[in-house]
Amino acid sequence: MNTIKKLFTLSMALLIIGSTAFSQTEKWTLEKCIQHALENNIQIKQQKLQLDINKKDHLQSKANLLPTLNADASHSFNSGRALDETTYQFTDNETIQSSNFNISSSLTLFSGLQKINSIKRAKLDLMAGLKNLEKIQNDISINVTSAFLQILFNTDILTSTQNQLEVTKLQVERTKKLVDAGSLPQGNLLEIQAQAAQEEYNVVTYQNQLDLSIVQLTQLLELESPVGFEIEVPNITIEEHAKQLNDISSTYSMALSTMPEIASAELNVDIQEKNLQIARGGYYPTLSLSAGMNSRYSSLQKTRTIPDLNSPATARQIGYVSGTGDPVMSMALYSQMISQDYGFIDQFKDNKSSYLGFRLSIPILNGLQTRTRVAKAKIAQNQSMLQLESTKKDVLKKVQQAFYDASAALKKYHSSEKSVLAIKEAFRYTEEKYTVGMVNTLEYNQAKNRLIKAESDLIQAKYEYVFKTNILDFYRGNPISLKQ
Repeated sequence: MNTIKKLFTLSMALLIIGSTAFSQTEKWTLEKCIQHALENNIQIKQQKLQLDINKKDHLQSKANLLPTLNADASHSFNSGRALDETTYQFTDNETIQSSNFNISSSLTLFSGLQKINSIKRAKLDLMAGLKNLEKIQNDISINVTSAFLQILFNTDILTSTQNQLEVTKLQVERTKKLVDAGSLPQGNLLEIQAQAAQEEYNVVTYQNQLDLSIVQLTQLLELESPVGFEIEVPNITIEEHAKQLNDISSTYSMALSTMPEIASAELNVDIQEKNLQIARGGYYPTLSLSAGMNSRYSSLQKTRTIPDLNSPATARQIGYVSGTGDPVMSMALYSQMISQDYGFIDQFKDNKSSYLGFRLSIPILNGLQTRTRVAKAKIAQNQSMLQLESTKKDVLKKVQQAFYDASAALKKYHSSEKSVLAIKEAFRYTEEKYTVGMVNTLEYNQAKNRLIKAESDLIQAKYEYVFKTNILDFYRGNPISLKQ
C-alpha cells in the first residue's frame, strides 16, 4: 500500500514539474499579449457590462411607446358600522366581505415627440458606449506594446552590459598578470577592478529593471504571477519600419475617421442635441388615451324578486263582493319583495362597467422648469461641441508628437549607429594600447564608458522609433504589430 502511495506521489510530482516546464518554455508574442489583455482586462469587462446596460436602456425606450396594461384585485372584511361600497348601505354589527376587480390601460398619443427622441438618444448612447469600448481597447493595446518594447529594450541593455562586463573581466586578468610581472603599477589593477565592480552593479541594476518591466507587462495581462513568463523576441529591422513614416496631414486625416475617441465625441454632440429636443418637448401639450373595466362583489348584496301575485301565500282577503259574496284578495305589496343570496359569479357579471377617455394636458406655468431644462440642454450641447474640438486637437497633438519623436529617433538611430561603429573602432585601438601599456587605466575606462553610452543610445533610439512608428500606423487604422 505504501509503495502505491509513493508511486502515485512520484507521478504527480513529475506531472507538476512537466507542466511547469511547459509553462516556462511558452513564449508570448506581442499579438498574443494584446489579445490576452483585451480578453481579461477588468476595465474592458466593466465597459462591456456598461454596454449591456445601454442595450437594456435602448430596449426600454422602445417599450415606452407601448400602452400600459395593469390589473388589480382586492378583498376585504369589514365589521361594525361600515359602508358597503357595492350597495351603498351602512351596516351595524355585521361582517361584510367585499371584492373589487379592475383592469386599466393607457397610451400616450402625443407628448412633444419626447419618447421618439428618447429612443434615438438611447441608440446614440449605445453607439457611444461601443466607441468608448474601442477607445479602452486601443489604450490597452498601446500600453501593452509599450511594456513589451520596454522588456526588449531592457533585455538588449542588459545583454550589452553583460558583454562589456565580460570584456572588463578579461582586462582585469590581463592587468593582474602585468602587475604581477612588474610591467604595470598596482594602481592600474585597482582602477580596472573598480571599473569591473561598477559594471557588475550596472548588470544588477539593468536586471532589476528587466524584472520590473516583466512584472508590469504581466500585470497589464492580468496574470497572477510573472514566474515563467517569457516573451518571444521579434526580428526588428529599422529599415522596414522607416517605410511607414508618412506625413502628418494624411495620418491626422485618417485618425479623424478611425479613432474611436473622435467618433465618441461626435456621438456625444448628437446625444446632447436629442436631449435638447426632449427638453423642448416639454413645451407641447400631452394627449393620452385611457380605458378600463371593473367589477365588484359584496356579501351584503342580495337579489330582490317580486312575489307571485296569485300565490295564496302572498295574498290575503280584505273583504267580499256585495251580492255574490266572492272574497276580495289583496295584491302583494312590492315593499315585501323576496330577498335571496347573490352569488359571486352573478355579481361579477352584473356589476361590470367599462370606460374610455382622452386626456389633454397643456403646460401653462410650471415654475420655469421646462425653460430651465432647455437652457441647461443648450449649455450641455455647447460643452459637447467644445469637447469634440478638444478631442480633435488632442489627437492632432499625439500624431504630431509621435511623428516628430519618430523622426528624431530615426535620426538619432542613424547617428548612434555611426557613432557606435566609430567608438568601437576607437575602443579596440585603445584596448590594444592598454594591453601593451601605452595608455593608462583611466583612459581605457573612459573609452569603454563612451562605447557603453553609445550602444545604450542606439538601443534606446531603436525602440523609441519602433514604438512611435507603430503609434502612427495605429492612427492610420492599422493594428499594432512588430512583424513587417
